[in-house]
Amino acid sequence: MLSKLKNKTDRIFLRPAVMLTSIGITPNLVSTVGFLIGVLAGVTLSLGSFTFGGILILFTGLADILDGAMARSAQMASISGGVIDSIFDRYVDSIILLGLGLGGVNWFYVGLALTGSLLVSYTRAKGESVGVEGCDVGIAERSERLIILAGGALLGLAAPAVILVAVLANLTAVWRAIYIVKRV
Repeated sequence: MLSKLKNKTDRIFLRPAVMLTSIGITPNLVSTVGFLIGVLAGVTLSLGSFTFGGILILFTGLADILDGAMARSAQMASISGGVIDSIFDRYVDSIILLGLGLGGVNWFYVGLALTGSLLVSYTRAKGESVGVEGCDVGIAERSERLIILAGGALLGLAAPAVILVAVLANLTAVWRAIYIVKRV
């Protein structure tokens, strides 16, 4: 849902993106920093510090928005950069959810959320690989999932947030699978 706002977020992040690229910072560097912040978020959550972990989740999400805005605004988008960003995103998604499990959220819910989160991106990639356009249907893309998890951690509602992510992510993955199967 939030991916539909990509042009607006690019405009919002244009000035910082141009400033960072003008001083030699690359989108891949921002992706790497975002990845490291995501790892720190997972570790922080695993130690039970959900408030600080929630803040770190927001920062890893901001880095993910910023690296894309930088790549597009400076015509630095590349296939290898996209691959690196996507792999980092999957690791961060997994590490955050594992951190929540280690921090005390029920592992069954964590497992469902992790499965759904990975399948959301997998179904899109699979659909695109077989030539289906518009595979970004659904209601729980990465941005939405990060916002839900960050909000849950910040508000002391980590377990309900994980359950909500589990439901919405799996619903989105199934929605995408049906969308793709109908078009191949």
